[in-house]
Amino acid sequence: VVIAALVPVIAGGLYYKLGTPDALSPLAANNPHGAGGGMDDPQMKQAIEALAEKLKANPEDGQGWYILGRSYRVTGRIDAAILAYTEASKRLPNDPAVYTDWAEAVAQTQGKTLAGKPVELLDRALTLDPSYPKALALRGSAAAEAGDAPKAIALWQKLRAQLPPDDPNIPDIDEA
Repeated sequence: VVIAALVPVIAGGLYYKLGTPDALSPLAANNPHGAGGGMDDPQMKQAIEALAEKLKANPEDGQGWYILGRSYRVTGRIDAAILAYTEASKRLPNDPAVYTDWAEAVAQTQGKTLAGKPVELLDRALTLDPSYPKALALRGSAAAEAGDAPKAIALWQKLRAQLPPDDPNIPDIDEA
């Protein structure tokens, strides 16, 4: 019972370390490079709009759609991010990063839970790359959230096995 009660807490901590927790809070999201700017930076908004315009002229640019999705998510435009990730997935159907980041965006729109569509997207990412670290971490958190401790543990063990011995996340993974 104690272990079952601790798994969601540990999963949250693990996600905080390995995932992108700021992505689940559009108000907390800042410039991904960490310095200056932020959501209200006019230059950032201008760059995002310029990218959106370039994609109108070249809609087959999958990487452009992916970057646009990430940019929209950072600025709190989650619905627009989801649409951009949808477009990216059409052009980059074998890129696990697209599906993993898309899952995070969807989680933002549904009360920060990874259940439902995010799990489907994470499963797709892991089908494409069974060792994709961020997808393993998030899918493990989703399993823990759903009360499936054995699956969460198996995913986190797989993640741990591929990390270098000095990775700072290992203690958190071991604790989970």
